[in-house]
Amino acid sequence: MSGSPNISRDSTIAQIAAIIREGVESGSFRASDPDRAALELASLIDGLAVQVALGDRLVTAELMRTTCVEVAERVLDTKLEVAAPEQIS
Repeated sequence: MSGSPNISRDSTIAQIAAIIREGVESGSFRASDPDRAALELASLIDGLAVQVALGDRLVTAELMRTTCVEVAERVLDTKLEVAAPEQIS
C-alpha cells in the first residue's frame, strides 16, 4: 500500500494537466504553467470533496461544483460551458 494514494493522485493531476495543455494549445485556455494549474485545481477539488463527504452543512455538493467551475475559469482565464447536474449521467 506504500505510495499507492500518491500514484493515483499524481495520475489525476497529470490527466488534468494534459487537458489544460490541450486547451492552451487550442487557444481555449490560458495557463503559463499547466502543471501548477492542475495541482491547484486538483487540490481545490480534493479539499472541497472532503467537506462534502463529511457532511459539512456549509459546503454542499452544489457549492463545491460552482466553486470549482468559478476557480477553474479564473485559473484558466476562460469561460467554461458546464452541463447542469441533472444532465450529467
